[in-house]
Amino acid sequence: MSKPPETVVTPAMRRLLDELNATLQRKGIVQKNSGYSESYYRAIMAGRRPARAKTVLKFCKVIGMTDISIIESALERKLTPEEKQKLLGDLSPKWRGLVAWYTFEDKTAADKSGTKNQGLSQNVRFVHDGAATAASFDGSGYILVPHRPSLSLNTFTLSAWIKPTRHGGHRRILEKGSSRAYWLYLNEGRVWMGFLDVDDYCNVKFPTPLELDRWHFVAGTFDGSRVILYLEGEFVEYNMTKLSKVPGKNDKPLVLGWKYEGHKIDYFVGLISDVQIYDRSLDPQEIQELYIFGKSTHSDVSRRS
Repeated sequence: MSKPPETVVTPAMRRLLDELNATLQRKGIVQKNSGYSESYYRAIMAGRRPARAKTVLKFCKVIGMTDISIIESALERKLTPEEKQKLLGDLSPKWRGLVAWYTFEDKTAADKSGTKNQGLSQNVRFVHDGAATAASFDGSGYILVPHRPSLSLNTFTLSAWIKPTRHGGHRRILEKGSSRAYWLYLNEGRVWMGFLDVDDYCNVKFPTPLELDRWHFVAGTFDGSRVILYLEGEFVEYNMTKLSKVPGKNDKPLVLGWKYEGHKIDYFVGLISDVQIYDRSLDPQEIQELYIFGKSTHSDVSRRS
């Protein structure tokens, strides 16, 4: 019987497989629990079998690999949009305390967090922008999420990918109630995040307007004493509250893309994607991982100067 022809193991593929091997050893994963075949892995490494895309993507899930460029380099081809969405959907960071998560991947405002904070869209289109799925707001649409107890927060993290196409006004990314709880929005193009405690506004902001027609990752946290703003995964600014404070409580809805019972200047114009709300303050490393993950699907990502 003749031997099968040897295949070339590219440096990128070898790097990927070496990382897989190290991860399996570190985690103590055994074959029967991971669906991983050691003999198949060794055959690929030895150049006796080709690395099929399906198998490589399975390996990437074990590793937690989200860098699409490395995977494409290993396969020596571009991943299809369907392969990207399937892989990254399986790998998306889902931290403890997630109470609302809107990916718009099924062209609805369904909540993927498991807490059933489902959204109802009005004059909103769901589109693809590269590998990203997004809600498109034209200045007249919004997504309304009816009040539920899980949306009344004492501490929180708010995050979203946004691609604004027009500035001016107070363009809401998300807000609970009508400026009576917590919010994340663009004030004349500048990112503002904060909350209201009784009559005391606790805000933190970015000093310059965001670049239009580029993707930006914006996130804000409140841990009970500090309001912290992040842009493109990096710390921007913080505000220490003078006394123990909590966001106001109300039974008004959470709204994406507008302020509840607001005005025309409150409508967001552009794309919003991957909205996540947590009932705790994520730490800087968790924020950075959300950003790194999101970069895999959002093209034309802006860089902080």
